[in-house]
Amino acid sequence: MPQLNPSSFVSQIFWLTITFLFLWAVMSRFIIPCIAEIIDERQKKITEDIQKAERTSKQAQLSLERYESFIKQAKKQTDERILNQKQELEASIELKKAEIAQSLSRQIAENETLIKKEREETLKMVHQISQQTADLILQKLGFNNNDKA
Repeated sequence: MPQLNPSSFVSQIFWLTITFLFLWAVMSRFIIPCIAEIIDERQKKITEDIQKAERTSKQAQLSLERYESFIKQAKKQTDERILNQKQELEASIELKKAEIAQSLSRQIAENETLIKKEREETLKMVHQISQQTADLILQKLGFNNNDKA
């Protein structure tokens, strides 16, 4: 094998050194700066994205807090309105109950008066009918109205 021949070691080491230095120079002058620039750009982009995400997160947190505050306030207002409506309805119901009770009491009193009058009239009519019935019985028995007195 020629690479193991000691007489060619010097030339092999020379060309290895030349090739290594050439590749090292190309890498350090052209390729590594491009790679470093790309890495720096990526790092900047990542940093910008993280900052943007943090700003967005803060804005979202503020929006959430405003939303929760708005919901809490709306719930409080709704509860107050419901309580007010409930109180108004209860007052209205009590007023209607009082009106109905008063109306029923008046109607009951009127009906009792009417029943009392009807009873008196019915009793008078019963008395008249019984008087007439008695007169008819007496006539059938042969007694005259003139004989009564």
